[in-house]
Amino acid sequence: DDGTIGLFDYAELFYEMNGQTKKIQIVTTLRQDATKGFISRESPLGKALLGKKVGDRVTVQVTPDRSFAVVVKSVEKGEDNEDLPISGF
Repeated sequence: DDGTIGLFDYAELFYEMNGQTKKIQIVTTLRQDATKGFISRESPLGKALLGKKVGDRVTVQVTPDRSFAVVVKSVEKGEDNEDLPISGF
């Protein structure tokens, strides 16, 4: 536990574009549900957050010409929750 965001961890993020704070969890792609705060480690946000720490300002590149910034406000270690449903495609 070195304070960095890893798989299954929770992070509270401040979204600079709208001034909102949200709590998310980094999960595997099969368990992702962005509407409920379960963010895939393969998504632009998930990839950008892995390895970051509290206080880091992270730029999330959505497309080559679109990005947004978040600030990591807190990190809480998590674990895999097999009760989460597998996402349908």
